[in-house]
Amino acid sequence: MRVLGLQQVLAARVHDLEDALSRVKRLQGLLPICSNCKQIRDDQNYWQQVDEYISEHSEAAFSHGICPECHARAVSTEFSDLNQLAHTP
Repeated sequence: MRVLGLQQVLAARVHDLEDALSRVKRLQGLLPICSNCKQIRDDQNYWQQVDEYISEHSEAAFSHGICPECHARAVSTEFSDLNQLAHTP
């Protein structure tokens, strides 16, 4: 009886592990990435954004924002240019 109970527990754990393994998406190996735009080349030789690639190949989800350096370089510059245009006669 004890052996039968242990075999049932073991079979249940094996089933749970196989189920979990079938649901796991995992990134591994080298990712060819453009040093300029940071797009990743997939197995079909297509280039896509890093966030799209990682979302497709893992369980990761992304929330987008803008870092202080990019804000200063892009957003603040655009607002400054618009402000100058607005005050130009």
